[in-house]
Amino acid sequence: MVPPTAAQPLTVAPGSPMTFAGSANDDQSLDTVEIQLRNTTTRENLASDGTWSTDVTAGWYRVSPVHVSAPSYNWSYTTPFNLKPGTYTFSVRGTDELGLITASTNQGKLTINAQIPGDTPPDTTITPTGTITGVQVLHLDLTGSATDGQGVAEVRVSLRDQDTSRYLQPNGTMAAAFATLPASLASPNATSTTWTLPIDLPTAGDWAVTAYAFDTAGQQDISSTGATSRYPVYPGDNPPVLNESLLTPTEGTAFTDGKIFISGRAEDDQAMQRVEIAVVDSLGRYMSSTGTFTSTTASWRTSFLTSPGTPGSNFSYTTPVIPAGSYTVQVRGVDQHDQITPIPSVRHVTVSIPPGNNPPVAAFTIACNQNVCTFDGRSSTDENPTALTYSWNFGNGTGSGAVATRTYTSATTYTVVLTATDEWGAVGTATQTLTITEPTNNVAPTPVINPPSCAGLSCNISGVGSTDSNVGDTFTYLWNFGDGTATSTASAMSHTFPAAGTYTVTLTTTDGWGKAASITRQVTV
Repeated sequence: MVPPTAAQPLTVAPGSPMTFAGSANDDQSLDTVEIQLRNTTTRENLASDGTWSTDVTAGWYRVSPVHVSAPSYNWSYTTPFNLKPGTYTFSVRGTDELGLITASTNQGKLTINAQIPGDTPPDTTITPTGTITGVQVLHLDLTGSATDGQGVAEVRVSLRDQDTSRYLQPNGTMAAAFATLPASLASPNATSTTWTLPIDLPTAGDWAVTAYAFDTAGQQDISSTGATSRYPVYPGDNPPVLNESLLTPTEGTAFTDGKIFISGRAEDDQAMQRVEIAVVDSLGRYMSSTGTFTSTTASWRTSFLTSPGTPGSNFSYTTPVIPAGSYTVQVRGVDQHDQITPIPSVRHVTVSIPPGNNPPVAAFTIACNQNVCTFDGRSSTDENPTALTYSWNFGNGTGSGAVATRTYTSATTYTVVLTATDEWGAVGTATQTLTITEPTNNVAPTPVINPPSCAGLSCNISGVGSTDSNVGDTFTYLWNFGDGTATSTASAMSHTFPAAGTYTVTLTTTDGWGKAASITRQVTV
């Protein structure tokens, strides 16, 4: 099934109901047609029973009879409410009598921006953003700013305890229903103002804070960028510590088997969640989960805990085999409230590989059926051949495993490289060249231009659904929009035509062997 061309976002004025309509079709017999609708700005949802509210769970609402029992159905839905300002998302799907449901990529989808003409929504910020730690009292002094071209009428703030998924209500209680509290504005109705909200928290928790500005026309900030912060507030809960006397390795330990072993004990005044290990090489690069060192961005590995959830737990971790060299080991604890040991414990160690280890000798054979080739590296040798791992560079991609298969889609000579790695990280490589010619049964791909979705001079245009009957073939797209503008090589895109009129759009698809085919479509804007 070919996915529909993405519909252009629709901008409408709020204040009135809106009607959605369309058709659903099946190759046999439809059972139901359902829709989803949500205002992502106000958090209002359409429930499966047709209720529209912030206090309901979004669901699929049936807009057809219980059993359509026909191959097609024309459906419609009119909102039982006037659209408020905000961004709405709409989806429609069908279910046939076998229970098969329209896949997400094939559903009809639409984004609707309900915006008062000439009035841009306000913008809200909170200071500071991000995660703020160290709060030891059940009180927050929230501040920020808001701007709007017409004037900021109100700022409201939501506080959600992420431990319980409940919101702080205006009466000071906690409930699952979304709620906001009014902030004080320094300059009400001004185009720019600061805001404040001192708030006593009813309980300790991991508080997610979001601020929302409303302008004098009732429009709400449609983006939370720069308007969120997180406050883990657990008065009296201290971060975990490591028992230095039980921590191994000791400073300067030399590991001679290619691996670093770390163990010890972490303790917390309430409950341990995990212990994390970072291994850093001499170039400041952190060890990944597979034992490679490629990034200087901090990266932590989780150790094994004997007693998670208790005030104290032993832990242990063994690295994969890593290259010989000098390393810095960092260890830190994390408690049940995500509080982290302020200063990690540090040990400096060295790693070496057992003496006398020889690198593997890589070797492989190639067998091809036209452009489909199988590569077999099992003839590679090593003192311990069962421990070898294999990685391939086929000249047009990569792969792994002792035996690998690759389909080539263009005629040229490829250089194929096998890298065999033993358990100590020693490597051996083998290289061969491979010449591929075009298969005798190759045909050009078949291009498709789907019906475009246009709004004004802008059109979403898609060639998704173009095919190549040769198994494994890949092909490229080349679009000519008939308006003298630059071409495109995307499978689907949004294109803005320079003026109203009818244009001849051409799509050419070309496979890797050079076979090409073209198709045209008239587009009127």
